[in-house]
Amino acid sequence: MKRPLFVGLMGTLFVGCGDATGILPSDIAGTWTATEFVATNSSDPSQSQDLIALGATFSITFREDGIFTQSTGDPDGTTDPDSDTWGMLPPHGYF
Repeated sequence: MKRPLFVGLMGTLFVGCGDATGILPSDIAGTWTATEFVATNSSDPSQSQDLIALGATFSITFREDGIFTQSTGDPDGTTDPDSDTWGMLPPHGYF
């Protein structure tokens, strides 16, 4: 009998403690440039390398209309741009 009561109380707490305002697209809109991009070997986490330190680049631009564009660059100067959507925006503008 204690378990259903606990689960019910936890559900009420999670619903009651939600963020009332959410995140506006304008909160993250703009261009973000990586200053660190660390790749770690999943088989051996002691092996990692900061790709930005090696000359790679990464930037991403979020637009308020839900489109993002990202660009990665290799140390040799080759870039690879890509774009897609970054979320469905409900009518009130939060996601």
